[in-house]
Amino acid sequence: MPRTIHFPDEQKLICITVKFMRDKNLIDLEGGYRPKNNPFQQITSIYSNGEFESSAPASLYSKWKKNYNNFRSNVMNRLKEGSNISDDPMDNYEIILDQNEWNKINKSIGGITRKKFLASVNPFFSKKIRSLGFECDFKLKSNYFSTAKKKHFGKKIWNGVFVCKNCSKEISGLIDHQNLNNNDIHIKIESNDFNCFSKKEATGTKIRITGDERRQLQYEISSKGSSNFWNEANFFQDERKISLSYDSVRKMNSQHRHRFQLAHDLRIDSDASKNIFDSFLSGSRNRLKGYIQEVHSNPYGALLFAEIQIKMWEIVRENNPIWFFDATGNLMTRLKNQKEILLYTILVHDTRNKTSFPVADFLSSANDSISIYSFLIKIIEKFSLFPFFQKPKLIVTDFSWANIHAISKSFNNMEIIDYIFLSYKIIVESKLYMTPSIKTLIYLCSTHFLKNIIDETDRIIKKNSIEDGYLIRKRFIKSFILLQNCNDFEIFCKLLLSIKNVFMSKQKDQNYLIGIAHLTLAQKELDFDFFKNLTFPEKKEHQDTEEIPKIFFVENRNINLVKDSPFTGYFKKILEPVENEEMEKTESEKNAYYNPDLFKIIVRRLHILPLWSAIMFRNFHLDKTRYSNNAVERWFGYFKNKILMTNKRVRNCRLLFLNEVATPLFFTINQKYKEYYEEKFNEKHYQLEQKQIDVEQSKASTEKYSFKNPTKTKISHYLPGYNFIKNESEAVKEVVDNYKLSDLKFSNFFEEEEETTPKADQKMDIDKNYENNNNFESKETIPLERHKKKSVFGNDLFSESDRFYENLIGKKSENSLTKMFFEINNVIIDDFFVYKVEDILINKREINSLINNEWLSDTILEAYGKAVVLNSQREVGFISSFYCTEISYNGFLRFHHDLKIYDKDAIFGFLNQNKNHWCLVFIDLRNNFFNYIDPLGETKGRQKKFFQNWNFYFQQQYKINLIQDNIEHSLQKDSINCGVFVCFFLNQLLNNKPLIINNSIKNIFDYRMLIMNVLKGFSAKSFCSYCGENLTEKDDVLYGNCNHKYHNECKLFKEKYSLKLKEFEEFDCPICF
Repeated sequence: MPRTIHFPDEQKLICITVKFMRDKNLIDLEGGYRPKNNPFQQITSIYSNGEFESSAPASLYSKWKKNYNNFRSNVMNRLKEGSNISDDPMDNYEIILDQNEWNKINKSIGGITRKKFLASVNPFFSKKIRSLGFECDFKLKSNYFSTAKKKHFGKKIWNGVFVCKNCSKEISGLIDHQNLNNNDIHIKIESNDFNCFSKKEATGTKIRITGDERRQLQYEISSKGSSNFWNEANFFQDERKISLSYDSVRKMNSQHRHRFQLAHDLRIDSDASKNIFDSFLSGSRNRLKGYIQEVHSNPYGALLFAEIQIKMWEIVRENNPIWFFDATGNLMTRLKNQKEILLYTILVHDTRNKTSFPVADFLSSANDSISIYSFLIKIIEKFSLFPFFQKPKLIVTDFSWANIHAISKSFNNMEIIDYIFLSYKIIVESKLYMTPSIKTLIYLCSTHFLKNIIDETDRIIKKNSIEDGYLIRKRFIKSFILLQNCNDFEIFCKLLLSIKNVFMSKQKDQNYLIGIAHLTLAQKELDFDFFKNLTFPEKKEHQDTEEIPKIFFVENRNINLVKDSPFTGYFKKILEPVENEEMEKTESEKNAYYNPDLFKIIVRRLHILPLWSAIMFRNFHLDKTRYSNNAVERWFGYFKNKILMTNKRVRNCRLLFLNEVATPLFFTINQKYKEYYEEKFNEKHYQLEQKQIDVEQSKASTEKYSFKNPTKTKISHYLPGYNFIKNESEAVKEVVDNYKLSDLKFSNFFEEEEETTPKADQKMDIDKNYENNNNFESKETIPLERHKKKSVFGNDLFSESDRFYENLIGKKSENSLTKMFFEINNVIIDDFFVYKVEDILINKREINSLINNEWLSDTILEAYGKAVVLNSQREVGFISSFYCTEISYNGFLRFHHDLKIYDKDAIFGFLNQNKNHWCLVFIDLRNNFFNYIDPLGETKGRQKKFFQNWNFYFQQQYKINLIQDNIEHSLQKDSINCGVFVCFFLNQLLNNKPLIINNSIKNIFDYRMLIMNVLKGFSAKSFCSYCGENLTEKDDVLYGNCNHKYHNECKLFKEKYSLKLKEFEEFDCPICF
């Protein structure tokens, strides 16, 4: 409802009020507006000639009491000055401007819908008016230029109202058309005097600060703070700074902080900022563009990263291949009906330059695992556009299940329960060949996880009112730290049993003494160096018959990690008390550290052991035993307080829009890129000329996160020096000191066995496990009697691929002259050929993709297809993926190709769908059945289209009508194993078996190894691994330290590197480096 205006004529109301008060001899208008015949009703009645609304006196009462628009001040000033309220004619005064003065103020004309003078002309007009004798300091209250297209005689082309800054007296000014040629401005004064009604003396014209000077002052105010800037200006009596009022200083500070805001609506601001970044950062061809990659409205989300961040990660990855992942809030403005928007950051810490920077950021109001996963998988896919990008070895995150599930699924393509099962196989069963299935380790921040342990310990001690609680608490925390830093599983189990004996023994018996001795020695050598030279008895190996058949197959994802984790049952057996165990009888005293509830704190976290311990670090060549998210926490503090200049200690701190966060963040990242990484990246990837510059001396090598107030040093629980026997009795100390390392055994867990030479035996066990656990019936599926006498599925399964597995378990080749030459000349070893099936050459890169659970290329599939044709007892024809895809989409071939189907029982081909997904086309020529099999499931549209095109092709070429057929099959549950599925489907179709596969990680990996060994079995035995040509008896053959062969004088190698292979004194096969 629009607001009612009772008194539109302000000057009329002032005159009536002054006259009423003078007639009544009133000094002030007192009383309320409700009593009858009160002053406010009388004045209102005079103003409106007796006709007024009931709310009009209340409005006049508010104007008087609250002095709206200086109404009360104007009335009182008129009374004191004795102004004449009669209808005397007003005096007119004239200001004449010359041409230069008019041109000067003409530059200050602005406005969008209607032209007007801007506020910058106030000092000019005030000076001119005061030159006429006025005491007031005027400024423009309102003004406008006429919008009439035709200039009529006597028409005002400009009209304005000036108001005094002190007494609020108003005068009007205008420019007539007739005086425009003379540039005359006529100012009409509505008063008969020049006096200022206010008693304040004229302050004179204030200094106006604009342009670059204003921006510099804004930076100074923002850095010092409004109060500090104001106090400093008054202390030093700086005239230009003193001319600014305190409100103006605060306003300038607010303007500076919101300088990046593009709109008052968050969604409009987000879209505008994305468009600006897209135009500002065009990006390289077919790669990244801009900095804000995506923006979503509901739920709100934004993805932030640029191409320079990937280049920075490539440089830092060599020294510290670790990402730190965390989120922070209280930063972005809140949207209606949505949760708080959090900023998620993936941080990298550069240990060489001692600086940190985010690799990618994203904002989201939906903070669940699905939303986090969608952002992470987009980051990985965008980064994968760059050939040099590699995933991190480790991601450190907080104990948030949403983060853990999202990281496991995006980086390792598996659920967290599968990750735990796979870790169990590697850690407990020593199946190291499964290590490549885990691309990135997941680790919970050691500091946050330890804090979680400490909080629960404090609750138990406080609840039970335990005496000597401080000593028990400190011993338990130090004991857990030993577990957290342990990187060997056998030592971990021994330490776990030691902690159990210390906190679960009521008396200080022999178990207690052994446990204290273990913990004392482990604390003295926190890095566990004293364990390296020890020989531990072998663990019991789990037989294949004891394994759960579906240990990796999880159909129901609504799982209970505690119950379903294999570590739960494993440690339950270890920690069970041993019956009838004979222990050495000693004079034992009461154990003051007995507290079973404390030990249960550790037991309740054993089911996620791979997430918080360092046991998996050794397999990934990580030197440290713990990592924390302190780097990303420091970055958040630095980003908020120093870059965004927000005060996180204030509850209602200033909330920002997207552009206010993204712009300063990108400028900071870009500055670090220019300072530390641009030259290094260009030297490494673009082979630019090396500049003789010492980066460490020429550029800042450190970055300090400085704060206003110095922070106190916190006591760390990880500091060395704790003594487990400090508070023990002398008798216990004497017994513990007499123990030797060889005496510290636990007969209830480890068995004494003679050492064997396990490397060869272990390799045999791997072969047997693979052969026994093969769920694909490989011997029956692909018999090799027609082509090879010796089966490729026998004990020599991994004979030629041993060197791949040695790389997988971390064995490194020694340096050699061959290796040095190849590294200096940037020889791409992945281009060397490993297998050759007929005319198809398979290089090391293809084999690595097969082993490392990556997407399979057409080379692997076509080589496997040719091997199946050679091996099959049926007459089968094979179509290349290129021709198969062309017929499926077009119904014809642009190039002549004779399929020769008349003597075949069936033909097949691999269909490349959308250049990122493999499907199988299988045609049974005995019944003319057409089968299109999609591992992700067939859609009716594609199935109909492909059948029509193939049927049209067969009618035109062979006069055959095909019949569409559907076969039930298993579905693919990931995005990379489509090539494995089509190979499995093909194998089952040729052997008339159902297309049902046990869709688990273990079985998929086993079938990948089956494909590799099929390629090995049908590979040519004599070909050059560099040029790929077949070797004859006449050729000089060079053998490396393996079964790969080369031309002694390989022409292709000689043309490229001007060197013959036989010139190496000791030639080492590059494939086996």
